Parts: sequence; C-alpha cells; structure tokens
Amino acid sequence: MSGEKYFTSKSLSYPRSFLGLLVAGFLLVALPLLGTLLYSAWHTERLTEQSRSAVLGAAKAARASRSLVNRTGSIERLALQLAISPDPRLRADLARVHAGFKQVSSELSLLPLDEEQLAALNRTIEHEQRLFDAVDSSRGPPDAIAVRELGGKLVDDAYQVLAVGYIVADREVERLGGSGD
Repeated sequence: MSGEKYFTSKSLSYPRSFLGLLVAGFLLVALPLLGTLLYSAWHTERLTEQSRSAVLGAAKAARASRSLVNRTGSIERLALQLAISPDPRLRADLARVHAGFKQVSSELSLLPLDEEQLAALNRTIEHEQRLFDAVDSSRGPPDAIAVRELGGKLVDDAYQVLAVGYIVADREVERLGGSGD
C-alpha cells in the first residue's frame, strides 16, 4: 500500500503533514471561540445602544417633568396676580407660559407612559387649561377663590407628573437589567 492512499479517503482528505494537522486542529478550536467573541461584541454594542437610549429617555423625562413643575408654579402665580389685578402685561406673560406648558406637556406625552402616568399628565393638562380659561379676560374678572383652588390642583398634579419622570427612569434601568441575562 502506498502512504498516499493510507491518509486519504474518498470523502475526506486528511492533511499530509504534521503542520497541516496542527493548523487544522488550531482552526477547529479557534473558530468557536472566534464566533463567541464576535457574538459578545455584537451583544455588547446592542446593550450599549439600549443604555444610551435609556439614559437619553430618562434625562428627557426628568427635564420635561421639572420644566412642567416650574411652568405650573409660574402659571399659578400669574393667575393669582391676574385675579387681583387684571394687568395686560401679566396676561401676555400668562399666555407665553401657557404656550410653553403646552409644548412641554406634548413632549411628556410622547414618552412611554403607562395608564396611570398618562392619566396624571392628562389631569395636569386639564387643570392647567381650566385655570387658563378661568382667568380669560373675555369672561370678566376671575374668581380669586376658584383660581386659588385650580392653581393648587395644578401644582399637585404637576408634582405627580414629576414622579412620572423618575418612574420612567426606574423602568428603563429595570429593562436594561433584564436584558443583560
């Protein structure tokens, strides 16, 4: 028998040298490790992108909810001042703050909120609109007691919305903790 036929078969050809056998063995061991390394790199990149998205979403929620609380405080003060003294400059300031409130509340409504959080935001929007309508000059002088009551409800609701920002951030952290498994 010749040595050549001893190392070959019809379907599989074996290396003819020790170096060839060594390289084949190295590849057999290295390929699964290389595949695992590539998968780990891809998974890490995906987790990094999710983390970046979660941080940006949480920061956006916190910024918007703090801004909403600040604007509701301004709206309450301006509405109370207008109930006492109907100054056109105060009315213009109130309209400007009202427009800013609408912008911030629409930003918040785009966040991934559950039903309870969305209900708190909608209550805040409703109370703000009712307060804004209560000091509208076309209806005559506003009732100071009603303005004070609506302003208090508005501020309370705004603080509930502030808690929404923290809840959204906590939920994102939990989601990221679960996706690392």
